[in-house]
Amino acid sequence: MTQSFHQSRSEGQAPPATLSGRVAIVTGAAQGIGAAIARDLAARGAIVELGDLRDPNETRAAIERAGGTAQATRCDIADADSVRAFVAAALRRHGRIDGLVNNAAVFSGLRPRPFEEIPAEEFDRVLRVNVRGTFEMIKAVMPAMRAQGYGKIVNVGSSSVFKGATLLAHYVSSKGAVHAMTRALAREVGPHGVRINTIAPGLTISDGVRQAGNLPPRASRRTG
Repeated sequence: MTQSFHQSRSEGQAPPATLSGRVAIVTGAAQGIGAAIARDLAARGAIVELGDLRDPNETRAAIERAGGTAQATRCDIADADSVRAFVAAALRRHGRIDGLVNNAAVFSGLRPRPFEEIPAEEFDRVLRVNVRGTFEMIKAVMPAMRAQGYGKIVNVGSSSVFKGATLLAHYVSSKGAVHAMTRALAREVGPHGVRINTIAPGLTISDGVRQAGNLPPRASRRTG
């Protein structure tokens, strides 16, 4: 599944349907990177379960207009009960879960500021969603993947971890934890036929980032 994210194609050319019949969950799928990943998976033949705290029905409708199959569910990944209900419903519908993309995270609404000025409550919220939410999703899908002897999990990290980006210490710390957790869990679940990887995108000018209005100056100039 991860390979499909990196395969290039000519503009306007449909991607190959290499995921026909596979069931994939994508969190944070209402907009931005999550919505783009969900549309790509559906275009390759996957049945996509869309989860987001916001309403992901716009992404579902776009997938269905393009001939794909998707289901939209409101889910709070920081709430273990919400996560379990989301995954259980997907299993009832399809009987299996082949892939999980952990994309949901707190980022676009954060105000860049020196670390001394970050409130403890905001720090805790970022780690609760970005780290524990990712953990809860993996924990919820693992019984099904272990029973199948197959599963692919992609955690969306951040290149900010490697750059040591400033003024967002809580966000960078959370993504560093995601990278570390991926390495630990990959060793633990690999023997069960489940592969976990992290991708590390740079700053992506998604709708959420634009709406937040807190782009770095250079990015603001590039995007008008």
